[in-house]
Amino acid sequence: MQLQLRVQQMQLQLRVQQMQLQLRVKRMQLQLRVQRMQLQLRVQQMQLQLRVKRMQLQLRVQQMQLQLRVQQMQLQLRVKRMQLQLRVQQMQLQLRVQRMQLQLRVQQTRVGQQP
Repeated sequence: MQLQLRVQQMQLQLRVQQMQLQLRVKRMQLQLRVQRMQLQLRVQQMQLQLRVKRMQLQLRVQQMQLQLRVQQMQLQLRVKRMQLQLRVQQMQLQLRVQRMQLQLRVQQTRVGQQP
């Protein structure tokens, strides 16, 4: 009877140890799963951060391009204004020359009419 009891006790102890080991294994597995999930989350965060940085860079590039376009347009407008001013000046000069020529003709005809 005593032997049987001892054997039963030993068997029970073994079962308990097995159960404890199984629990440890499950805990370890769970911990590993949690770590994997955490790593995946970190990777996703990093990817998102990279996407955000890319988007920011793209926006900066677009802003720079827009600024350049605006500057080009402003320069073109300045050039057109300068061209218009030059045309106006040319026209004014031509008018002055014509007036001078007319005055000279008038003077010449007056000189020619004098006795």
